[in-house]
Amino acid sequence: MNNEFKPNKRGFKIIILLISLFFFSTNYMAVINQKNEENAKQESKKKMDQEVKEARKKNDNKNLSQYKKALKSVPANSNNAITDAYIEKESITTIAVLNDAALGYRSSELKNIANSEFNAMENIENKYLVRPNDSTNTPGNLEIRNSSGEVIAKRGLTCGFKYKGE
Repeated sequence: MNNEFKPNKRGFKIIILLISLFFFSTNYMAVINQKNEENAKQESKKKMDQEVKEARKKNDNKNLSQYKKALKSVPANSNNAITDAYIEKESITTIAVLNDAALGYRSSELKNIANSEFNAMENIENKYLVRPNDSTNTPGNLEIRNSSGEVIAKRGLTCGFKYKGE
């Protein structure tokens, strides 16, 4: 009797099937792991973006609070050339009210005074890094007005000084 091992066709097919199943499951697991890594990266990025957004908002609110405090001290620091400085809530504009005594000067002198005070107000903005931001109602515009509310000067389209008295 010949005891030689002779694989039959059925056994051979099962071995091929098992090997194929092994390679398929290995590749499938690699794809699943890759997808999980990508999802983890996306979640991590979303979390980091949210943290940055929250930190920026917190910083903007802090800067805005300090800016408002600085505006309250403007009359004293300007030797009363500006009698009031505040943020107008409706238009989200920083308003600086020029002392009415300055209105008696000639137009060119009034322009120089308004320009000087405008620059001083911009320096305060820059010190507190105030930038337009809808979520914190941060001002994006700057106006120099008289006590009647008429605009003497404002920030122009090019973000520079625009005298309205001429």
